Amino acid sequence: AVGGHLWCTTLDEQYVQEAEKVVERVVVSNMANAEKSLRLYSDFEHLLTEEERIREFVKDPAKTREDYLEKYTTLVATEAAMRDLPSEIRLQMVCIECNKLNYMLRAKVIDCLEVLLESIVLVDRDRNEKLCRNYESIVQTMITKPTGAGELVDLEHTLETFRSSTMKELMDEFMDIRAWQELVFDCEHIQTPQDFKGITDSATWVHKIEGIIAQREADLRVERDGIENRFKSDRQKFEEELSGFSSLVAKFKDAGNLKQMDEYIEKKISLKENFEK
Repeated sequence: AVGGHLWCTTLDEQYVQEAEKVVERVVVSNMANAEKSLRLYSDFEHLLTEEERIREFVKDPAKTREDYLEKYTTLVATEAAMRDLPSEIRLQMVCIECNKLNYMLRAKVIDCLEVLLESIVLVDRDRNEKLCRNYESIVQTMITKPTGAGELVDLEHTLETFRSSTMKELMDEFMDIRAWQELVFDCEHIQTPQDFKGITDSATWVHKIEGIIAQREADLRVERDGIENRFKSDRQKFEEELSGFSSLVAKFKDAGNLKQMDEYIEKKISLKENFEK
């Protein structure tokens, strides 16, 4: 500078070109560092499409509680790792605001957890309703009043089958539903009163079904005793009537005419046939 004035320079001058190269190297270096800083998010890129995979996952009925727990644990660990991400990345020439990106990715994890755990809740709700309907159907069959020996035998067989196999199957179903519900509870998923109502209704049936069966078995024993007593009474009455007709036939055989004897024999045969029916 001469007299407070700058020398006139051009971009073609050596010193200017060297300065441009220095600035260019600094800019390129800083942009490279900015790109490297974004690699912090490489492990979280999959979250952008993770919900789609979770929705496919929950459609598979073959998935076990262990599979769900593993998926849950992975998502929770991912969310925890994201808490260590910086809210801002400051470089020499660049400042990257990360708060919104971090919030968006963490929201993706929360959405995935909601889909994963709510799917269990919905399936359990349906299973509880079905279980209660099964109990109700069986009880309705049990309380049917037998009108004869055949229906009594059918009811006794139904009770026996329920005790030997069906009761255990329904109990196993209840225990499995409860295990799934406990998984949801352990994962701290918020449930509604309606969600708890299902397992409560099922538990009520499990608690009272034994008493219902025992009472019905006692009732059927009374029914059987009544049918057997009626049968014995009818048989005794039949035998008495049959004995009376036999005596009359014998009398007519000795002193009566053939026509009257045939009529009594026919009555005897008819009475016997009716009894056998």
